[in-house]
Amino acid sequence: MSKIKSDDSDITIDASGSGRDIKFQANGVEKASISSAGAFTSTTIDATKLTGNLPAISGANLTGISSVGGATGVDFNDNVKARFGTGNDLQIFHDASNSYIENTGTGDLIIQDSGGDVRIKGKSNEDSIVANNDGSVDLYYDNSKKFETTSEGAKVTGHLRLNNSQEVQLGGSATHIEGDSGYMAFDVGSTERMRIDSSGALLIGATSRASTEKQRIAIAGNAENGIRINSNTTNTSTAIQLANDANGVVGSITTSGSSTAYNTSSDYRLKENVDYTWDATTRLKQLKPARFNFIADDTNTLVDGFIAHEVSSVVPEAVSGEKDAMTSVVLYAEGDELPEGKSVGDVKTASTIDPQGIDQSKLVPLLVKTIQELEARITALEA
Repeated sequence: MSKIKSDDSDITIDASGSGRDIKFQANGVEKASISSAGAFTSTTIDATKLTGNLPAISGANLTGISSVGGATGVDFNDNVKARFGTGNDLQIFHDASNSYIENTGTGDLIIQDSGGDVRIKGKSNEDSIVANNDGSVDLYYDNSKKFETTSEGAKVTGHLRLNNSQEVQLGGSATHIEGDSGYMAFDVGSTERMRIDSSGALLIGATSRASTEKQRIAIAGNAENGIRINSNTTNTSTAIQLANDANGVVGSITTSGSSTAYNTSSDYRLKENVDYTWDATTRLKQLKPARFNFIADDTNTLVDGFIAHEVSSVVPEAVSGEKDAMTSVVLYAEGDELPEGKSVGDVKTASTIDPQGIDQSKLVPLLVKTIQELEARITALEA
């Protein structure tokens, strides 16, 4: 028998009998109930009408707080717990596997699963980032492609984008690394070993170059440093190929099993107006071989050679640069870092000699033709 009983201060609603529930209806429709086991069920709870402090909620079968329809909510199952407050500023963990996210109170945030790894999954529920308990990090791209570190070094495929202005794209259809507007440095053992500057030059063992220097690759250091290009065959192979957009390949450096060849384009199909009858001896006599030492050589060692501008009128293709050329003066501009005592408009880099150069191998045809002419004269005299 159901009854409502009142004593000095309480009102008791009692649904007597085993398995009996207390039901609350409005217009004949059930809106809430309390089961005989003590569970309260409601078709809706109007949170705007709740006031005061929410009491502690506990119980082995607590399913948590969740939302409906995919909206953001909080959802705990039997094995997942969350703690907030003094001593455990943030701690979310899973009892069964000892996975957790924890703020240690020292400024560190620890995320760890049962194996000691950290796993962040993407929308497809595949691993995206895994920080392994051995100290290595795996980054996944398209689920199956992986950036990974190994004991031998880094092995990279896929694509990793850092942000809009600095990014790394490795593997796939493109490989590029973008830094800021200054430079990108590569460190080994906390020491910078290589950088790419804002002009696109690659510097190895150096951190800067003068604005007058035009090289795209600069290697600094002692005499033991340099570039080694190794071939895995003793057959003729190309070590360096030189080309331009207009005419394609114009030269190369090739190696064989025991020698190196420095090649410039010489195919007959690239040439016209070929003439074999010209006076080499007269031109050769205009050359002025000399002995000299370079000013920068403290030993004043004499060498044999030519003065570039004296050759340019005889064999112009052997000489590069212009006589008496100087580099441009570079002035400090707005945005430059100004040393003490310097202002915008002051000289940043002074003008220096922009030297001419000579390729003495270009003199060989003239020498050969002169020898042929001399041989013809000797033959004529001996006849």
